[in-house]
Amino acid sequence: GLWPVGPPAHLPTAAPEGAGARAMKEAPSSYHFPLAAGLVAARDTARRYLLRQITVTTAWMPTVHCQCRTRALTAYFRAATFCGEEEFYLLAIPAYMWLLDAGNAVTLVALFVFNTYAGNWLKNLMGLPRPPYAMRPGAVGDDVPAGAKDADYGWPSTHAMNAVSLPFYLLRCAFPIAVWDYDHPWRMGLAGAAAAAWALSVSLSRIYLGVHSPADVQGGMMLGAVVLRLWLSAHRGLAQWVESGVTAPGPAQLDVALWLTIGAALLILAHPVVSPRTSTFLESVSAPGVSPPLPLPGGQVR
Repeated sequence: GLWPVGPPAHLPTAAPEGAGARAMKEAPSSYHFPLAAGLVAARDTARRYLLRQITVTTAWMPTVHCQCRTRALTAYFRAATFCGEEEFYLLAIPAYMWLLDAGNAVTLVALFVFNTYAGNWLKNLMGLPRPPYAMRPGAVGDDVPAGAKDADYGWPSTHAMNAVSLPFYLLRCAFPIAVWDYDHPWRMGLAGAAAAAWALSVSLSRIYLGVHSPADVQGGMMLGAVVLRLWLSAHRGLAQWVESGVTAPGPAQLDVALWLTIGAALLILAHPVVSPRTSTFLESVSAPGVSPPLPLPGGQVR
């Protein structure tokens, strides 16, 4: 060649490949997303705060149980807690729709499904414990039997969410104007008292039966009130969109059905799944699955 001994000293030579250069050729072993890290930190902060509230409020539950539990109250609150179960709503909503008012069926079912999904989503996200199993009437020991109800996470109480939002939503639909504009305002007052009694009975039953702490119930009632306020701003548009697909020609029906199916699939994919499995994910998936046949078209939303 031109340089029998080697290139002149003033020409650069290739540097040996170091560890940094070799690492650049390989896939990174881990990733860091600042936004995701911030969300995890916010979740952990909220969980620590809620756990303190749950611990404090659970501590005085045995004293209340010893002073207040009677056979009559236990029977009453067991009936009240059944009125907050998903099985009850799947029977009560069709009965209300067929016998009283079918015009609000679409939004009522959608509100029930949203509460069930949102409450179970937060339960799995936060992973906060329920009170010890020994606090339940007739329980022996702290070990939860296999197949026992209410064996999932505690916060928030979906019973309390539905107990607040559903009856007061029906109250708002039945009395859409101010109380002083009615000829018989006492009817609205009586209906409001019934809705409040329902919400309090179902919510307090969870504490009385030892399946939720007061912090769980408080969180569920507050979330139910927030959801109700937001729902009242959007329920008419939702009902009109769904009913337009039911009554429109074929392509429009397919559009509504397609978007509902895509939305349900995305919600399922976005639901946190914990290990070991609890009943929350199954409830979240089942509620949308069994609810669409219930709201048949029959009137306009007020």
